[in-house]
Amino acid sequence: MRGEESVLLVGAHPVLLEAVEKLLRERGFTVAGKATSAGDALRRLRERPADVVVLDLQMPGSEAMTCLREIRARHGRTAIVALSQERGGDAVERALAEGAVACVLKSGVPEDLVTAVRQARRRSIYFPGRGEPAAAVPAEASELTARELEILRLVADGASNTDVARKLWVTKQTVKFHLSNVYRKLGVAYRTEASRYAQLHGLLGDESGRSERVG
Repeated sequence: MRGEESVLLVGAHPVLLEAVEKLLRERGFTVAGKATSAGDALRRLRERPADVVVLDLQMPGSEAMTCLREIRARHGRTAIVALSQERGGDAVERALAEGAVACVLKSGVPEDLVTAVRQARRRSIYFPGRGEPAAAVPAEASELTARELEILRLVADGASNTDVARKLWVTKQTVKFHLSNVYRKLGVAYRTEASRYAQLHGLLGDESGRSERVG
Protein backbone atom coordinates (compact mmCIF):
# COMPACT_ATOMS: atom_id res chain seq x y z
CA MET A 1 0.00 0.00 0.00
CA ARG A 2 1.32 3.41 -0.94
CA GLY A 3 2.25 5.80 1.83
CA GLU A 4 -0.39 8.41 0.97
CA GLU A 5 -3.23 5.94 1.64
CA SER A 6 -4.34 6.07 5.24
CA VAL A 7 -6.15 4.15 7.95
CA LEU A 8 -8.10 5.48 10.95
CA LEU A 9 -8.29 3.20 14.00
CA VAL A 10 -11.42 3.34 16.16
CA GLY A 11 -11.97 1.53 19.45
CA ALA A 12 -12.44 1.97 23.17
CA HIS A 13 -9.22 0.22 24.21
CA PRO A 14 -6.01 2.26 23.67
CA VAL A 15 -3.76 -0.78 24.14
CA LEU A 16 -5.48 -2.60 21.27
CA LEU A 17 -5.34 0.47 19.05
CA GLU A 18 -1.62 0.90 19.70
CA ALA A 19 -0.96 -2.74 18.82
CA VAL A 20 -2.93 -2.43 15.57
CA GLU A 21 -1.17 0.83 14.75
CA LYS A 22 2.24 -0.79 15.23
CA LEU A 23 1.27 -3.73 13.01
CA LEU A 24 -0.07 -1.58 10.17
CA ARG A 25 2.85 0.86 10.24
CA GLU A 26 5.26 -2.07 10.04
CA ARG A 27 3.41 -3.24 6.90
CA GLY A 28 3.72 0.17 5.24
CA PHE A 29 0.30 1.66 5.96
CA THR A 30 -0.16 5.29 6.98
CA VAL A 31 -2.14 5.48 10.22
CA ALA A 32 -4.08 8.76 10.12
CA GLY A 33 -4.96 8.62 13.81
CA LYS A 34 -6.82 6.83 16.57
CA ALA A 35 -10.31 7.59 17.93
CA THR A 36 -12.07 6.24 21.00
CA SER A 37 -15.66 7.27 20.19
CA ALA A 38 -17.97 7.77 17.21
CA GLY A 39 -17.85 11.54 17.63
CA ASP A 40 -14.07 11.56 17.77
CA ALA A 41 -13.86 9.34 14.68
CA LEU A 42 -16.16 11.60 12.65
CA ARG A 43 -14.26 14.70 13.72
CA ARG A 44 -10.97 13.15 12.67
CA LEU A 45 -12.42 12.08 9.31
CA ARG A 46 -13.62 15.62 8.68
CA GLU A 47 -10.16 16.96 9.43
CA ARG A 48 -8.26 14.25 7.59
CA PRO A 49 -10.19 11.78 5.40
CA ALA A 50 -9.00 8.18 5.58
CA ASP A 51 -9.22 5.44 2.98
CA VAL A 52 -10.00 2.70 5.50
CA VAL A 53 -11.39 2.63 9.05
CA VAL A 54 -10.54 -0.30 11.33
CA LEU A 55 -13.39 -0.41 13.84
CA ASP A 56 -13.43 -2.45 17.05
CA LEU A 57 -16.96 -3.79 17.56
CA GLN A 58 -16.41 -4.18 21.31
CA MET A 59 -17.26 -0.61 22.26
CA PRO A 60 -19.70 0.44 25.03
CA GLY A 61 -23.39 0.19 24.18
CA SER A 62 -24.20 0.83 20.54
CA GLU A 63 -21.17 3.06 19.96
CA ALA A 64 -19.61 0.83 17.31
CA MET A 65 -22.81 0.52 15.25
CA THR A 66 -23.44 4.24 15.55
CA CYS A 67 -19.93 4.92 14.33
CA LEU A 68 -20.27 2.49 11.42
CA ARG A 69 -23.59 3.94 10.26
CA GLU A 70 -22.40 7.54 10.52
CA ILE A 71 -19.20 6.85 8.60
CA ARG A 72 -21.11 5.07 5.85
CA ALA A 73 -23.60 7.96 5.65
CA ARG A 74 -21.07 10.80 5.69
CA HIS A 75 -17.95 9.22 4.22
CA GLY A 76 -19.27 6.66 1.74
CA ARG A 77 -15.93 6.17 0.00
CA THR A 78 -14.23 5.12 3.22
CA ALA A 79 -14.10 1.32 3.59
CA ILE A 80 -14.68 -0.18 7.04
CA VAL A 81 -13.01 -3.30 8.40
CA ALA A 82 -14.50 -4.53 11.67
CA LEU A 83 -12.61 -6.26 14.48
CA SER A 84 -14.54 -8.82 16.52
CA GLN A 85 -13.87 -10.78 19.68
CA GLU A 86 -15.99 -13.69 18.50
CA ARG A 87 -16.88 -15.44 15.27
CA GLY A 88 -20.40 -14.65 14.14
CA GLY A 89 -22.94 -13.27 16.59
CA ASP A 90 -25.31 -10.32 16.39
CA ALA A 91 -22.58 -7.67 16.36
CA VAL A 92 -20.86 -9.22 13.35
CA GLU A 93 -24.17 -9.70 11.53
CA ARG A 94 -25.13 -6.07 12.10
CA ALA A 95 -21.71 -4.77 11.08
CA LEU A 96 -21.78 -6.65 7.77
CA ALA A 97 -25.39 -5.65 7.16
CA GLU A 98 -24.49 -1.99 7.78
CA GLY A 99 -21.72 -2.09 5.20
CA ALA A 100 -18.47 -3.29 6.77
CA VAL A 101 -16.46 -4.91 3.97
CA ALA A 102 -14.95 -7.57 6.24
CA CYS A 103 -14.85 -8.73 9.84
CA VAL A 104 -11.56 -9.97 11.30
CA LEU A 105 -11.23 -11.99 14.49
CA LYS A 106 -8.95 -10.51 17.12
CA SER A 107 -7.73 -14.03 17.82
CA GLY A 108 -6.69 -14.51 14.20
CA VAL A 109 -3.21 -14.13 12.77
CA PRO A 110 -2.00 -10.55 12.16
CA GLU A 111 -1.89 -11.07 8.40
CA ASP A 112 -5.68 -11.52 8.39
CA LEU A 113 -6.09 -7.88 9.35
CA VAL A 114 -3.30 -6.66 7.07
CA THR A 115 -4.80 -8.41 4.05
CA ALA A 116 -8.36 -7.34 4.89
CA VAL A 117 -7.31 -3.68 5.08
CA ARG A 118 -5.39 -3.94 1.81
CA GLN A 119 -8.28 -5.61 -0.02
CA ALA A 120 -10.78 -3.14 1.44
CA ARG A 121 -8.91 -0.32 -0.24
CA ARG A 122 -8.72 -2.19 -3.54
CA ARG A 123 -12.51 -2.73 -3.43
CA SER A 124 -12.29 -6.50 -3.65
CA ILE A 125 -13.69 -9.03 -1.22
CA TYR A 126 -11.65 -10.80 1.45
CA PHE A 127 -12.67 -13.55 3.84
CA PRO A 128 -10.12 -14.09 6.66
CA GLY A 129 -9.08 -17.72 6.92
CA ARG A 130 -10.50 -18.75 3.56
CA GLY A 131 -7.42 -18.73 1.39
CA GLU A 132 -6.39 -16.09 -1.08
CA PRO A 133 -8.36 -12.87 -1.53
CA ALA A 134 -10.86 -12.90 -4.36
CA ALA A 135 -9.98 -11.13 -7.57
CA ALA A 136 -11.36 -7.66 -8.19
CA VAL A 137 -15.04 -7.77 -9.13
CA PRO A 138 -17.31 -5.51 -11.23
CA ALA A 139 -18.17 -2.15 -9.64
CA GLU A 140 -21.71 -3.08 -8.68
CA ALA A 141 -20.60 -6.39 -7.16
CA SER A 142 -17.84 -4.68 -5.20
CA GLU A 143 -20.60 -2.99 -3.19
CA LEU A 144 -21.63 -6.36 -1.74
CA THR A 145 -20.70 -6.93 1.89
CA ALA A 146 -18.85 -10.09 2.88
CA ARG A 147 -22.06 -11.65 4.22
CA GLU A 148 -24.04 -10.77 1.08
CA LEU A 149 -21.43 -12.39 -1.14
CA GLU A 150 -21.40 -15.48 1.08
CA ILE A 151 -25.18 -15.80 0.79
CA LEU A 152 -25.06 -15.19 -2.97
CA ARG A 153 -22.59 -18.04 -3.36
CA LEU A 154 -24.77 -20.42 -1.35
CA VAL A 155 -27.87 -19.45 -3.33
CA ALA A 156 -26.00 -19.90 -6.61
CA ASP A 157 -25.02 -23.37 -5.38
CA GLY A 158 -28.70 -24.27 -5.04
CA ALA A 159 -29.36 -23.57 -1.35
CA SER A 160 -32.81 -22.45 -0.28
CA ASN A 161 -33.33 -19.61 2.20
CA THR A 162 -33.92 -22.23 4.90
CA ASP A 163 -30.68 -24.01 3.97
CA VAL A 164 -28.71 -20.75 4.09
CA ALA A 165 -30.22 -19.74 7.43
CA ARG A 166 -29.36 -23.11 8.96
CA LYS A 167 -25.80 -23.13 7.60
CA LEU A 168 -25.00 -19.57 8.71
CA TRP A 169 -26.91 -19.72 12.01
CA VAL A 170 -29.15 -16.79 11.17
CA THR A 171 -32.92 -16.38 10.73
CA LYS A 172 -34.70 -16.74 7.40
CA GLN A 173 -35.69 -13.09 7.72
CA THR A 174 -32.01 -12.15 7.90
CA VAL A 175 -31.32 -14.15 4.75
CA LYS A 176 -34.20 -12.41 2.96
CA PHE A 177 -32.87 -9.03 4.10
CA HIS A 178 -29.42 -9.75 2.71
CA LEU A 179 -30.80 -11.15 -0.54
CA SER A 180 -32.94 -8.06 -1.12
CA ASN A 181 -29.77 -5.99 -0.78
CA VAL A 182 -27.96 -8.28 -3.23
CA TYR A 183 -30.77 -7.94 -5.80
CA ARG A 184 -30.79 -4.16 -5.44
CA LYS A 185 -27.02 -3.79 -5.75
CA LEU A 186 -26.74 -6.12 -8.75
CA GLY A 187 -29.82 -4.74 -10.48
CA VAL A 188 -31.62 -8.08 -10.64
CA ALA A 189 -35.08 -9.19 -9.50
CA TYR A 190 -34.79 -12.91 -8.74
CA ARG A 191 -32.39 -15.43 -7.22
CA THR A 192 -31.91 -17.12 -10.60
CA GLU A 193 -30.79 -13.80 -12.12
CA ALA A 194 -28.47 -13.19 -9.17
CA SER A 195 -27.01 -16.69 -9.54
CA ARG A 196 -26.47 -16.15 -13.25
CA TYR A 197 -24.76 -12.82 -12.57
CA ALA A 198 -22.44 -14.48 -10.05
CA GLN A 199 -21.51 -17.18 -12.56
CA LEU A 200 -20.90 -14.75 -15.43
CA HIS A 201 -18.72 -12.45 -13.34
CA GLY A 202 -16.66 -15.06 -11.54
CA LEU A 203 -18.05 -14.39 -8.06
CA LEU A 204 -18.30 -18.06 -7.10
CA GLY A 205 -14.58 -18.52 -6.55
CA ASP A 206 -12.50 -21.62 -7.16
CA GLU A 207 -14.71 -24.68 -7.62
CA SER A 208 -12.38 -26.70 -5.41
CA GLY A 209 -12.83 -24.23 -2.55
CA ARG A 210 -16.59 -23.87 -2.69
CA SER A 211 -18.85 -25.21 0.00
CA GLU A 212 -20.56 -28.52 -0.54
CA ARG A 213 -24.19 -28.24 -1.59
CA VAL A 214 -26.36 -27.48 1.43
CA GLY A 215 -29.18 -29.77 2.47
